[in-house]
Amino acid sequence: LIKMVQKHDQKKKRVKKQPEEKKEEAKQVVTQQQDVQQDQSKKVSRKRKRPAEEAQGKDIDIPSQSADSEDEEVLIRTGNIPDNWYDDYAEGENLVGYDVKGERVDKAKELMRDELDEFLRRQNDPNWWRELNDKLNNKNVKLSKEDVELIERIRSGRYPYAIDDEETDLYTPVVTRSPDYIHALSEYNPKRRYVRSLSERKLVNRYLQAIRRGWLKVRTRREILKEYKQKFNKVWDIWKDESITAYRPRRLPKQIDAPKKDPPTHAESYNPPKEYLLSEQELEEQMELEPEERMYNFTPQAFESLRKVPLYQNLIKETFERCLDLYICPRVQRKKINIAASQLIPDMPNPSELKPFPSKIAVEYKGHGESKVRSISVSPC
Repeated sequence: LIKMVQKHDQKKKRVKKQPEEKKEEAKQVVTQQQDVQQDQSKKVSRKRKRPAEEAQGKDIDIPSQSADSEDEEVLIRTGNIPDNWYDDYAEGENLVGYDVKGERVDKAKELMRDELDEFLRRQNDPNWWRELNDKLNNKNVKLSKEDVELIERIRSGRYPYAIDDEETDLYTPVVTRSPDYIHALSEYNPKRRYVRSLSERKLVNRYLQAIRRGWLKVRTRREILKEYKQKFNKVWDIWKDESITAYRPRRLPKQIDAPKKDPPTHAESYNPPKEYLLSEQELEEQMELEPEERMYNFTPQAFESLRKVPLYQNLIKETFERCLDLYICPRVQRKKINIAASQLIPDMPNPSELKPFPSKIAVEYKGHGESKVRSISVSPC
């Protein structure tokens, strides 16, 4: 019992220690994260001095690379259109454009100076060259010393901001006189690699003489193709091979072409002649008859142009019936008999075999003048 009580007490102590240890570990993790964040903030907020202002001891922040001119707000939002478009309007003398809300933006007084005022301003103001005209925001902007230095550095091909030499990680080209850097490839190819080899030339001549004298046989293209077909293109008639099947179908009948459809008549035209059009009485008579006895299986109509012709209503029905006829109706191919016309006419007998028949004129009746005698009335008197 004593041992069991001691074990129970030890378990309680362990359970109490565990949450305290976890709290201490969590505190350590939090402190580590805070230290890392402080180091990062120091790196970001690190300030560098420019050579022009090192003597004054001023610190200048280098703007981040994520800055973009598109994020700046622009006053005039009329787009990239010519300025002379507003000159055509009567009220367009001072009109510059419109803002985001669609309100009118007039030209500022600073921008309304003429050439004479501009000349006088240049004579009186020594820093006139620093002033720029910002048309998108309708104002004049003066460049500071820092802006002028930045422009000069960019125009001279240097970095826009001055950076300490100790912290620069610029690329320095390696200048060596090694032959590996002379050519584009690292491996130098001598000239002899591009010249024909004499040993290869002798070997080719040797093969050429062997082919000419018949020592070396070269297969032609036909022989190679024939051998290829014998190996891979093994095609045979499975019906003749009795090992595969013992059934052999009988000879199939010869294919008979389907009869062609009759060409359209004049009545089927979109603008037939008037004699092919049916009158109202003829239409009534045709409708009373059965479909098989009618003159047409449609009603002829006349249209002014082909684009005004509507869809034929019985198109699907007629095509379906034709398909049924081709599928169900049997076909018979009639053989043509080549017989001459002289064989169809019977042979005439010899006139001498047809006697007795009259051969001389016995009585002749003449009419009045040149008229013919059509009838005769004979009197016994």
